Amino acid sequence: MPEDVLHQGLLRFNRVLRKTRFWQCHSQTVFSEREIKALNRLLDGQVEEFVDGISASKYGSLAKVSKATATHELTDLQKRGCLVKLLGGGAVRVVSLTTRVWNRRPILELGGRQ
Repeated sequence: MPEDVLHQGLLRFNRVLRKTRFWQCHSQTVFSEREIKALNRLLDGQVEEFVDGISASKYGSLAKVSKATATHELTDLQKRGCLVKLLGGGAVRVVSLTTRVWNRRPILELGGRQ
């Protein structure tokens, strides 16, 4: 039981630290309210919720925008280094913060096996 409590505490701490580092990295980036809401949801979300990334449909539902607008905003967030495209499909996910902080750029994973 104490191990479970400690494990849950460490998971929560890591989520808070990850979110803090993300916003520190992007402190000079201008975001719309919708983008902030979506990014916070991704950063706060349970791993299972976004295990396959976030699709334009999921983003559209979350931000209450059309699929076309969602696709545009996701692509824009990817170009700004906030999200990284997953292999095999249109879904994107939050970029690894370690990669973002240490390399100063996201790793883009585009089509095909590596």
